[in-house]
Amino acid sequence: MLYCPKCQRLQESDAQVCEICQETALKEPAMDDMVLLAEALSSPDTERLCNALSHAKIFFQCKDHSSIATETLADPLGCTILVRYESWQRACDLVNEIGLDLLDNTEPSQQNGEETENSRKKLISRIILFAFFIGIVWAVVALSDTVIAFVKGLFTGG
Repeated sequence: MLYCPKCQRLQESDAQVCEICQETALKEPAMDDMVLLAEALSSPDTERLCNALSHAKIFFQCKDHSSIATETLADPLGCTILVRYESWQRACDLVNEIGLDLLDNTEPSQQNGEETENSRKKLISRIILFAFFIGIVWAVVALSDTVIAFVKGLFTGG
């Protein structure tokens, strides 16, 4: 796994640039690097996870984003939980044990795969639509030539 020091995510890809922030070169994570465990957690989920991490004696940081939420948002932005890389796997196991459904660090890769598949589908549909458009243009030109030839034949007596 590689680590992005800017957005603090672990990524399984071999890319040299972060899939999320696109700005920072990735590196091998150090044991004391703080890595993303969960983000945008609701208050009850945050409380459950923080209690479980504390009970398991896993060092973590909780960043509250509610202070930057605006009145237009229906839900506050929730919290982000970071743990040291040395404890990341234990923390992930703990998340599974307490039954939280979190978006883990591998999801961006899956999203990129879905985006790539959607891009391919869009490209194929565009190619098909372009071919259909060319066919319609050809049909209009051919029909116009036939009509013009017919009208010329009426006046030339041919």
